[in-house]
Amino acid sequence: MKVKPRSNYNKEAGATQPSRAFGARTYLFALAAVVVVGFLLRVNQLTADPPTSLSWSLAPYTDEGAHVINAKNKVLFGRWLMDEWFRMGVSPLFTVMMYAVFKVFGLGYSSARSVSVVAAVGVILFVFFLLRRSASEKAALFGAILAATSYLWIMQNRMATEETTLVLFILLAI
Repeated sequence: MKVKPRSNYNKEAGATQPSRAFGARTYLFALAAVVVVGFLLRVNQLTADPPTSLSWSLAPYTDEGAHVINAKNKVLFGRWLMDEWFRMGVSPLFTVMMYAVFKVFGLGYSSARSVSVVAAVGVILFVFFLLRRSASEKAALFGAILAATSYLWIMQNRMATEETTLVLFILLAI
């Protein structure tokens, strides 16, 4: 008995449809697992100091205090600018987000770093959905795994700096 191979040709669409190795539920379960692992990797010991090897200069990219100073000033003293360092002029959206988090959850490393952690989870999801739309579900899952488990990206996402939120909004714009 000969078995005729199934064709991927869709007569209505007139094009070849990609075949799925797994079902939609499997991909959603895998995506959920990747997001949970990525989240847990970022919140584990969230108040620990970042590695010193993340910056190649005098730490302008890892100085959390400089990134959140205006939001702290607004919460503590009611004014955005208490000195000559107007960080809000560089990134007002990030500063306003930090202010809202500080106002609701209080000041501290955990609350400041939670903004980056939530943005990192959003980045993992956007990477998945953008790659799924432009490439395939396998590529999307692989990209999400890379975004969730990259050591340098994890360490950067655990800090109260603006890079992760900027990447989130760039992907949101795409």
